[in-house]
Amino acid sequence: MKVENLNLKEQLDFNPEDGILKLGGQRMVIMPADSIGQLIGFIMRIGDENMVHMFLFEMGEEAGRRDAENLKKEFPPDTDMDWAGLGPTIHSWEGIVKAVPEEIEIDRDKPYTHWKGTWDNSFIADQWLDRFGESDEAVCSLLTGYAQGYSSIVVGEETEAREPMCRAKGDDKCMFEIKLKGDWEE
Repeated sequence: MKVENLNLKEQLDFNPEDGILKLGGQRMVIMPADSIGQLIGFIMRIGDENMVHMFLFEMGEEAGRRDAENLKKEFPPDTDMDWAGLGPTIHSWEGIVKAVPEEIEIDRDKPYTHWKGTWDNSFIADQWLDRFGESDEAVCSLLTGYAQGYSSIVVGEETEAREPMCRAKGDDKCMFEIKLKGDWEE
C-alpha cells in the first residue's frame, strides 16, 4: 500500500455497542488531549520532570512499535519507504501531531538510516506550555519514543530518535532526527 492511499476514515472500525474502536486488528482509544496533560501534571507532582519524560518515552516507543507491526500486517506497504511514511501519516491521523518528514533514508545493506523532519502542532508541546510554561529542554518525549519505536521496526535495527528543536523550549518548531543507535556523534 502506498502512503497516499491510506484513508483511516475508511479503515477505522467503530463498534460503540461493544465499546471498541479498532484500526485493523489493533484496538484504539480516543480521549481528550487535556486528560493526557492532566496525567503529565500528576506524574510531575509525584515524581519529577525526568519521570514524566521516561513515562512518555516508554509509552510512545511501545505505540510506535505496535503501529509499525500492525500497519505492515494490516496494510502491507509496497516498499520500505512506504512503510516508513505510514508512521508519520498515522500519527497525524491520530491527532497527536502533524509529522512532516523532510528526509528518510534506509539502506539495509550497510545498515544505515537517517530520518529528519518537523512535528507541527504537537499536542505534547501545547500541553506542556499550557501547564508549565517554557522548558529548558525538548519535551515531546511521547513523539520521540514513537519515532524511535516505529523506525526501529521498519529498519530492523535499533534506532535512536532525538528532538533537537522544540516549541516548548522556545524554538519556532519541533524537529525530529533519527539514526541508528551507534551512528550518533557525541
